[in-house]
Amino acid sequence: MPTHITTLGTDQHGKCEISAEIIRQSVFICDDINFAEEMGAMGGAGLTNVFINNLLM
Repeated sequence: MPTHITTLGTDQHGKCEISAEIIRQSVFICDDINFAEEMGAMGGAGLTNVFINNLLM
């Protein structure tokens, strides 16, 4: 069964909201690629935008 997870970004660099393994197994959609990599779920998990599947406009 699919599960929906919403993350908002951390309040400081180095924190992680969700594990890299969960992101790798997910369909990841974001609204700001730069933020996702810098302080969002991607950056916190040590991943890059190659795991972002789609962008909200």
